[in-house]
Amino acid sequence: MFEQSFLAGLRSVSDGELPMRCDMCYTNCVLPRRPRGVTLDLKRSGFRKQQNLFSLFEKKKVITTKLIHKQENVVAVDRTHALCVAHCAVEDETAREDGRFEANHAQRQSKARAPGREKARS
Repeated sequence: MFEQSFLAGLRSVSDGELPMRCDMCYTNCVLPRRPRGVTLDLKRSGFRKQQNLFSLFEKKKVITTKLIHKQENVVAVDRTHALCVAHCAVEDETAREDGRFEANHAQRQSKARAPGREKARS
């Protein structure tokens, strides 16, 4: 369940929002993406701490973290990683079945074409 929520949360983070503190990423991106009625409790899971969850995904090379001002931050997300690609395909198929795909796809496309993004990366 943590992996699903984590990958869904990463999908919602744009490259412009990085670097992002790991605790903020967990609170604002991972927890809101959990299924309804499900409580994610790190202390009762095998991870025990947020650091262990982020370390797992860093070892799998899905994310890159870096210590900035004594705070662990997510600085990069590998969106071409097999886990991310597989999760996106499953999520898109589920959305397509629910009729949400077209709206989500259009929203992602408009974010990608937002004016000024090319200037920010130059």
